[in-house]
Amino acid sequence: WGDFVPPTCRLHHGGILIAVGRWAEAEEELLAAARVFEGGLRAMRAAPLARLAGLRVRQGRLEEAERLLEGNESRPAARQVLATIALARGDLALAQDLARLCLEGENPSDPACAPLLELLVDTHLARRDLDAARAALERLTSLATTSRDDSTAAAAKLAAGRLRAAEGDELARSDLHAAVEAFSALDLPFESARAQLELARVLAAEAPAGAAAEARSALATFEHLGARRDADAAAELLRTLGSAGGRPWPKRYGTLTKRETEVLSLLAAGCSNLEIAQRLYISRRTAEHHVANILSKLELRSRAEAAAYAVRELGQAPVAE
Repeated sequence: WGDFVPPTCRLHHGGILIAVGRWAEAEEELLAAARVFEGGLRAMRAAPLARLAGLRVRQGRLEEAERLLEGNESRPAARQVLATIALARGDLALAQDLARLCLEGENPSDPACAPLLELLVDTHLARRDLDAARAALERLTSLATTSRDDSTAAAAKLAAGRLRAAEGDELARSDLHAAVEAFSALDLPFESARAQLELARVLAAEAPAGAAAEARSALATFEHLGARRDADAAAELLRTLGSAGGRPWPKRYGTLTKRETEVLSLLAAGCSNLEIAQRLYISRRTAEHHVANILSKLELRSRAEAAAYAVRELGQAPVAE
C-alpha cells in the first residue's frame, strides 16, 4: 500500500491546494505523487500529471500543460484539460467535442461534472449558440440543486451571469455578484477573480468606475496567484477603461534583433513555440530562448502580453542590425 496510499493522498491534497490558491505547494505535492507512482504504479502517474496540467492552464502555460499530457490524451482527466486549452485557443469545435466526450457515461448527479458543464456553457457562448448554452446551463443548475454542492451552485451562478450578459439581460449583474460572493465564501480565489472580471465587463459600459474597481481587484488576485492569461485580460480591460490600475506598456525597452522581431511578429499571430521554430527553421529550444529574451527586453510578463504589445506597437519597435 506504500506505493498507492501516500501518493494518492498527495494527489488529492494537491487538488485542494490548487483550489485555495496555494499553487506552489500544490505543484510540490503533485510532483511528489508522480515520482512515487513512477517507481511503483506507473499507470497511476497520469493522474497527478493531469492535475498539474490543469494548474499550468490556470497559470496560462498552455504548451507546458500539453507536454504534461503527452501519451495520456485519451484519459478523461486529460481530455478535460485539453478541452480547456482548446477553448483558450479558440478551437471551439474541439473544445465542445472533448467536453461532451468527457461527459459520456458520467453520473449526471456527480458534482465532478460541473466544470465540464461550465466549459460547455462557455464554449457555446463563444460560438454564439445561446440555445445550446442555455441547455448546458440548465443541466448545470439542475446538478447544483440535486447535489447541494456549494461550489457547483457558484459555478452555475457564474455561467448564468455570462449567458445573461450575452443576452443583454440586466440580471447578469446580480448573478455575477452572487458568484463572486459565493466563491469568496468558499475560499476559491481564482474562481472569485474570474467572476469579478466578468462583472467588470458587464459594468464597463454604464458604471466604468465600478468596473475598474472590480477589474483591479481581479488583477491583484491573478497576479498574486500567477495566473498570467487572466491577469493580461484584466489589465487589458483596465487599459480600455482608461484606468491607471492597468499595466502600462513599457516606455523603455531593449533593442530587438531582427530574429527577435520576427519571433515577436509570430507571437502576434498566435503561434506556439513549436510553430515559431517550424516557420523560422530553428529548434524549439532556440524559439523559447528568443521568446524569453523578448519578454525581458520589453519588460512584459507573458506571451499573451507580448502578442498584444506587438499588435499595437510593432511598427515602432527598434530593430538592431
